[in-house]
Amino acid sequence: RGPLSKGKPGRRAARRDRSKRPAKARRFTGKVAQVEISEDMRLKLRRRQALELKAAGASYRQIADRQGTSITTAFMDVQEAAGELLRRRHARQNLENFTSYTYPRYIVEPAHALIASTLDRVVRGELKRLMIFAPPQHGKSELASVRLPAFWLGRRPDDPIILTSYGADLAEDKSRQVREI
Repeated sequence: RGPLSKGKPGRRAARRDRSKRPAKARRFTGKVAQVEISEDMRLKLRRRQALELKAAGASYRQIADRQGTSITTAFMDVQEAAGELLRRRHARQNLENFTSYTYPRYIVEPAHALIASTLDRVVRGELKRLMIFAPPQHGKSELASVRLPAFWLGRRPDDPIILTSYGADLAEDKSRQVREI
C-alpha cells in the first residue's frame, strides 16, 4: 500500500504497531497474583450473595443450602446486607450522614451540622463561594478538605477537584486522607 491509499493497514503495519509496545505488555510470564481474603470480607461477600439470592426469589432454606449455613444465618445475612444498603443510601443524602458513615467515631456538634449543611448547599450549586471562619481544631478541615471532596466525587465523578493549601505537605496529607475514604 502506498502512503495515499485508503483502507485498513496491512499486517505489516499492525505488526509494527505491536512492536512499539513495551516488552512487558506483550509477554505473559505465567505468574498469577494470589489474593488473601479476610474473614470480614468473606462475611460481606456471603451477605451480599444472600441478599442477591433473596432478591431473585430464593427461600431462606435455598440460601442456607447454597451457602452451607443454617436458615437463621441466612436470614441474618439478608437482614445485615439490607441494613448495610440502607446505611449507604442514608450516607449519600448529605455530607453530615456521609461523614458519620465513613468516620463512625465522629461526633456531630451543632457547629459541624451548620458547616455540613452549608457545604451541602455548595454541592447542590446554591452557593458559588463560601468562606468558613472558625477557631482552630473545630472540624473545618475534616469536613471541607477531607470529607467534602470524597462526597463530591461520589456524586459527580467526572468533576475535577483541586485541593490547595499554604503548604504542599498539608495538601498532600489531606489528599491522601481523601483517597483512603
